[in-house]
Amino acid sequence: PTETYPDTSVSASSPYFYQVIANAAGASSAPSASVNTTTPAQPLAPTLSITKVTANEIDLSWNVVNGATGYLLQSSLTGLPNSWSAGVTVQPTGVTTQTYQDTTVSPSTKYFYQVSVTTSAGTSAPSSSVNTTTPALPLAPTGLAVSNVLYNEVDLTWNAVAGAISYSLQRSPSDLANSWTVVGTILPSGNPTESGKDLIVAPNTLYYYKVNVTTSTGTSN
Repeated sequence: PTETYPDTSVSASSPYFYQVIANAAGASSAPSASVNTTTPAQPLAPTLSITKVTANEIDLSWNVVNGATGYLLQSSLTGLPNSWSAGVTVQPTGVTTQTYQDTTVSPSTKYFYQVSVTTSAGTSAPSSSVNTTTPALPLAPTGLAVSNVLYNEVDLTWNAVAGAISYSLQRSPSDLANSWTVVGTILPSGNPTESGKDLIVAPNTLYYYKVNVTTSTGTSN
């Protein structure tokens, strides 16, 4: 049988010598012949940056470290010691820049991030932290109104939103949560009033409608 022992008290880039003594029945052997080794240098942390920020997503990227077996990305609301999350492990992709999308964020909230890398030589110290504040969600369009009703069509209008990328027209038979379905995605027309049609309706049926807008900062509730 072979005995083993992990020495986790060592420092990077340092020489160490070891010997072992056997103890049995109150007696001790002479020390074994010594062995020695030098620990490798600690890996350098990647350089972290933020590439995109919306109300509900923060995109990050960092340079690839040669020999990386994994990256640990951590977040914090304050950036203070002991405030960092357990983090998420990101597997190397083999490309020159590693990326990650954090979709767990909330609007109007400040977030800090740091990343460390693990190689065969060990785990780096965390990178310098980066931080950003997510913007507020855009406000939903105002002035939603039914402009025309036929037995097989409902036409609606609403006020345009500055910076809109698209509008999502939704319908519900009950106005209850989880009952809404998208009936149309409408691109901005450039006019003060936008419009959309619901062409999948049944006669003598009550429908509820709402419209959301997507801008560069996110999608309204």
